Amino acid sequence: AGEDILKNISRAIRGCKLAVILGTKTYGKTTGGMFDTYKEMQFILGTKKPYVLIKMCDRFEQDETDFQFSHNGIGYIQWTPGSAMPASVIPTIKARLSGAPPPTESPAPGTAPEPAPPSPEPEQVPKFCPAGHVLQHRGRRSGWSCDNPQGCSRGGIGSDDWRCQNCDFDLCGLCYSQVAPGERAPQRARPAAGASEDDDENILLSRLKLELLRRAMINALEDAVDNMDSTWPGGIQKKTRVRVVHVSRQDPNVQVGAIGIVVGRDESSGSYTVNFGGSPNWRAESKDIVMDTKADQVREGARVMIKPSVKTLKYGGSPDHTLSGYVKEVDLRSCKVAVELGKDKPWVFDIAELDPASSNFGNWPGRIQCGNAVKVKAGVETPKKQWGNVRPGDVGIAKRRYFTPDGEELILIDFPRCDNWKGIPAEIEVDAAADCIRPLARVQVKKSLEEPEKGWQGVTHSSVGVVKKTGYDGRVVVKFEEQADFESSLRELSVLKGGGAGGGGSGKCCSVS
Repeated sequence: AGEDILKNISRAIRGCKLAVILGTKTYGKTTGGMFDTYKEMQFILGTKKPYVLIKMCDRFEQDETDFQFSHNGIGYIQWTPGSAMPASVIPTIKARLSGAPPPTESPAPGTAPEPAPPSPEPEQVPKFCPAGHVLQHRGRRSGWSCDNPQGCSRGGIGSDDWRCQNCDFDLCGLCYSQVAPGERAPQRARPAAGASEDDDENILLSRLKLELLRRAMINALEDAVDNMDSTWPGGIQKKTRVRVVHVSRQDPNVQVGAIGIVVGRDESSGSYTVNFGGSPNWRAESKDIVMDTKADQVREGARVMIKPSVKTLKYGGSPDHTLSGYVKEVDLRSCKVAVELGKDKPWVFDIAELDPASSNFGNWPGRIQCGNAVKVKAGVETPKKQWGNVRPGDVGIAKRRYFTPDGEELILIDFPRCDNWKGIPAEIEVDAAADCIRPLARVQVKKSLEEPEKGWQGVTHSSVGVVKKTGYDGRVVVKFEEQADFESSLRELSVLKGGGAGGGGSGKCCSVS
């Protein structure tokens, strides 16, 4: 199925006159599958296909997406989801269409040229396009639409295409059969005077709606692939952090000791696909890699520190080995890790530059450190800065510690129901039990909890699961045998004795990937 999607979309892009890119925030993200929007972006830019970028977010999650589009020097149209469509969309598309070159017939990079269409049999009387050129049979293919003036537009997957390359004119098999032998197909329908602009815009709007639907489906597919668990034999699974111990296939960016993330496995050969900071999709034999237990804990929600051995940072800045923070995001393709360090914005590191940090490690004064799980002390009836949307007993993540212009010291905390909640240090404490709930920790729903906020989802008090990720705001995703993506929060879970991240613990439990 993945190969069909890749083939159909690449043909559609190659055959179109103009690509309209709906740039959602995850556009340009790789999933490691046969098709994703990263491959789509590279194909559009690599074939120099004219395009219009409609940016549907403030900022792309992938830095490479921003770079690729800004590097091409072509502007974009900002269209925030939920708002009215900007008036400039249709005129911009029409303007770009008027200057767009005809579709290229050269094959996509790395693919064989498409075979020439078969010529009509000698006894057949040819049929012609409106301009008098012979219509050639291109076979059953996708990525085009029928130009029947009756408005057929069947052009779906598996539909016969009769084409005039000179005029960029196509008829489906049904409409072709309605043209008499030796005759020309009727001209494209011409709208009545005064209606041309509206008709053109209605067609473009319809196509934009279809593209919006396609983009939503692709985003859902990317999320599903990203979150999909693997059940491969052995200890290495999808998303396992590994260290290179042997190099079977030479690559200047992959050396013994390099740290990467596994994103795929070939079932027939048993080899793995591993991404490294400078070399994605490196093929590793089983003897080439081993799990790196420390790097494997560098997942979303983990507290981390810069390795003492790191002297220079790959993405700039000087290493401060007194800092600690928590992981906000890990990019599986580039191995970039966004870490909240209590600064104005997260810092980006290569995964090989980080180690897991202990609960009390850091340079903040006192017990509370950046990334600790914290709550309002039980004896505080009303916090100085008020409760807001936070409730007594809620557990959040300490993000930043700072002084106001008046000299008041505050801690900025993200809770499940409230980001950037402000509290004074004297009213806040570390929740030691919740602070152990990190990626790979073995957990249960608290015995004292009557019902989780999101419901039981098939899980019970006796179920044992493994934390897949801890969100920046104290939300947690746990893999139970009964529910692979159990949504919960720090206040609802307890860690099994000895079952912290990297720990053993007891009780029946499933593995996490």
